[in-house]
Amino acid sequence: MRNKDIIIRILTVVISALLIFAGYIYIVGGSTIFKGKMEGETVRARVIRVTEVKSRNVNGESEILTVYFKAQALNTDRRGKTLDVIQEIDKSYAFSPKQVEQNDKILIESYTEGGETLYYFGDYVRITPLIWLLVIFCVLVIVFSKIQGLKTVISLGFTCVSVFCVLIPAILNGYNIYLWSIIVCVYITVMTLCIISGYNMKSLCAGIGCVCGVMCAGLVVLVTDKFLNMTGLLEEESVYLYQLYPDNPINLKAVIFAMIIVGALGAVMDVSMSIS
Repeated sequence: MRNKDIIIRILTVVISALLIFAGYIYIVGGSTIFKGKMEGETVRARVIRVTEVKSRNVNGESEILTVYFKAQALNTDRRGKTLDVIQEIDKSYAFSPKQVEQNDKILIESYTEGGETLYYFGDYVRITPLIWLLVIFCVLVIVFSKIQGLKTVISLGFTCVSVFCVLIPAILNGYNIYLWSIIVCVYITVMTLCIISGYNMKSLCAGIGCVCGVMCAGLVVLVTDKFLNMTGLLEEESVYLYQLYPDNPINLKAVIFAMIIVGALGAVMDVSMSIS
C-alpha cells in the first residue's frame, strides 16, 4: 500500500470511531432505560460446590431435580460474596440445561420476596468460548487474506459496534427506528468501502448503488406492509419487547424494517462492488 492510502485508511478508522462514539453519546446520554429500581438483578458467578440435590415427581409423569449450590459473585455490589443458589431441572424437557458443577461460570437471577433475597440459576456464561472463536476467526482471515483480511476484520468490527452501540440503543430509547437504521446502514456502507477499497470512483459508484439498493429493500417492506398487514410479532421475545415500555411501546414493524435492511446490507454491498 502506498503511504497516501495508508494515511487515508487510518483517517477513515479514526473518523469511524469518532462517529460511533458521538452517536453513542447522543443516544445513550439522555437515556432513562433501566435507571429505575428493577424487580430482579442478574449476577455473574462461579459455582463453588453443590451442597444438595433433591428429586420429586410432578403428577407422576415428569421428574424435577432441585439443585442447591453455593456460588461466588463476580460482579455487581455482591462481588466476592458467597450466595446460596437454587437450580431446577425438568427432566421431561429436552432442552433443560445440565446440572451445575464446580467452577462453572453462570448467570444468577435474584428476586426479593417478603424482604428476603432469593437466587436462582439463570444460564451459563458463554462469552469466553465465543471470544476464542472470534479470535480464531479473525486470525484465520488475516493469515489467508493478509492486508485485505485485516481491512475486512476492521470494517466488520466497526459494523458490529455500530449496531450494538448505536442502532440497538436507539431502538430501546424510543428514537425513530426507520431513520436510525438508515443512518447506520449508510455509515456501514461508507466506512466499509473506504476501508477496503479506498477513496476512488469504484467505491463511490458501489456506495451509491448499495445505499439505493438497501433503500429499495426498505421501500418494499413499507409497501408490502399495506397488503400483508404485518404486526411485527414474530415470537415471544417480540411480545416482551413490546411490553417493555407500555406507555410508549417500541414499533415492532419498524424493527422488522431495520432487520431487513441491515440484513440485506452485506449482500447488496457485495453485488454493488462486483457491478462497479
